Amino acid sequence: MAESTFTRKKFRILLLVVFDAILIIALSWFVIDYVNSHRFSLNEKCAIAGLKRICASEMLYKSASHTFTDDVTELLEDSGRDEPFLNSLVEKGSYHGYHYVIKTAEQNDEGRFLSWSATAWPVEYPSTGFYTFYIDENGLIRGSDIGGGKGDKSLPIIKSQNYTRRHIVPHNLLWTAAP
Repeated sequence: MAESTFTRKKFRILLLVVFDAILIIALSWFVIDYVNSHRFSLNEKCAIAGLKRICASEMLYKSASHTFTDDVTELLEDSGRDEPFLNSLVEKGSYHGYHYVIKTAEQNDEGRFLSWSATAWPVEYPSTGFYTFYIDENGLIRGSDIGGGKGDKSLPIIKSQNYTRRHIVPHNLLWTAAP
């Protein structure tokens, strides 16, 4: 009888240890996922901030020169500020885990550009980010997870221009009211 009670206690202790081990593994996965999501979120927020800076710089540049530009160095020089409007890392083409490209289009008869667009995509998908972002002269941020490729105007508009991941509408979902 004493052995049976002792065996039951061993079994209960073993069961408790196994349960604790499973709980610790599950919690560690949660913590790792939580930390990674914040890192990606920071990179993605920086990418959006970079695109907004590019947009503001393009508007300042157009007010001074009556055209848009795809040369980031011109945006740095002609921003009308004592300090450059764009971060110098954006000038090099990458910043906070994202690449940036500015393109101009639609020239008028005088050779002035009438429109522009900028794209930000992860340097190393999915290590530095998931989402690709796009902005043009309208100032609306578009974004989606397209596997790290370059985006264009076909990306869905981010519902809230104060970005959080839940505001990005996947391609396969219908539009819903923003929370």
